[in-house]
Amino acid sequence: MHQFPQLVFAKDGFPLDQPYFADTINIAPGERYSVLVQPDTPGAWVWHCHILSHVERDTGMFGMVTAVIVQEA
Repeated sequence: MHQFPQLVFAKDGFPLDQPYFADTINIAPGERYSVLVQPDTPGAWVWHCHILSHVERDTGMFGMVTAVIVQEA
């Protein structure tokens, strides 16, 4: 998810020796990553895959894309 730093702390359910912050993560088929995100800027933010065939077609967005709505506290 862009705009918010995400702390990558585990891969495939196993804690990383050195967690790291990332804007985007390259995830291979079958992999899982655990991240922590603190969305603190109000607005509508997009979480999506960067492989366009996973999220977009002629009729619009689908699949691996969603919106995260952050409201003021």
